[in-house]
Amino acid sequence: MTTEEIRFIVQRTAAFLGDFFVGRGDVEQLGGPVKVARVSGEVATLGIVALINLTALLSLNIGIFNLLPVPMLDGGHLLYYLIEAIRGRPLSSKVQEIGFRIGFTLVMSLMVFTLFNDTLFEHLGIFR
Repeated sequence: MTTEEIRFIVQRTAAFLGDFFVGRGDVEQLGGPVKVARVSGEVATLGIVALINLTALLSLNIGIFNLLPVPMLDGGHLLYYLIEAIRGRPLSSKVQEIGFRIGFTLVMSLMVFTLFNDTLFEHLGIFR
């Protein structure tokens, strides 16, 4: 992948996330392990280069997701560090714990949603 391709993927991913959070995103685009396995099988028939590109794309998207400012993810830790740098002291343990619980709930909800989304669309044959 070239730098331009990576920049394009990052921009499209950010645009998708923005659309998704304001209610304009297509939930069919969110996929969990079932969708990843199905798409990987389809791409594998195109050859090793296509499969390597898909792997790079998935890795890049996971990295972007991990940098979201959600406690429990690396972006959440960076957010806590930023707050600490601005305040001059860390947030209290209680506040950090509440943040981690909220972050855990968000991440688990997304996992359950994508797994449900995968199985629902796969079961109904909605995937194209």
